[in-house]
Amino acid sequence: MFTLPDILVVLVMGDYDTLVRCFGKPIPGYKEGKMTDQFCLVSTSGDMSARGMTDKNTVYKFDDCHKKSVDDFLRKQLEKTLYSFSSESSEDLKNHDYKKWEKVRGEYENGYMKLRDLGIFTCKWDGRTRWNLAHFSEDELEPYEPYVVSKQHEGINGEV
Repeated sequence: MFTLPDILVVLVMGDYDTLVRCFGKPIPGYKEGKMTDQFCLVSTSGDMSARGMTDKNTVYKFDDCHKKSVDDFLRKQLEKTLYSFSSESSEDLKNHDYKKWEKVRGEYENGYMKLRDLGIFTCKWDGRTRWNLAHFSEDELEPYEPYVVSKQHEGINGEV
């Protein structure tokens, strides 16, 4: 059994085989002595999810250089959800005051369009779907089964 200092040495030295032996299986996001931030978006509800227009969740891999745009979209998605369930939203709608909702929804739609322009999102149904960020690995994607990796996104940042 390895101790924490042993594991830190392995991480610093980059001995991938030792790291795999230490943990008993490959480590998501770690390959050949360095971290590989291969991320993906996974549908959790809405049109592109297993409970939507298909029987599988959708997985979209994306280039590392787009991570900031994806993070921004996910923040806007969360803000839209939080506002939808807030008492502020209820009061605004009761008083027919839609300014805040239009602002929150508009920011979400701008984030969606940015990902569509980057080629991460591919259709209007992506904008009507809830997404989670995950490492692209079997272990990390297991909770989202059944899922399908979009053919358009297969070759991004390495093999599928």
